[in-house]
Amino acid sequence: MSEATLLLLAVLGGSVGAWVGIKVWHHKTMHKKFKYGIPAILLIQIALMAFLHMNL
Repeated sequence: MSEATLLLLAVLGGSVGAWVGIKVWHHKTMHKKFKYGIPAILLIQIALMAFLHMNL
């Protein structure tokens, strides 16, 4: 699977699984776009869910 596909899947809701893969299996830990991008995507998704929860 390409790196672009992995990042797209994280953006589409798979950020928790991607983050677990990085932390548990040390997968893609040397790639900065995964090391910093996946946690950033996860935080954005958490913030978005909190915002939507508060405003619905």
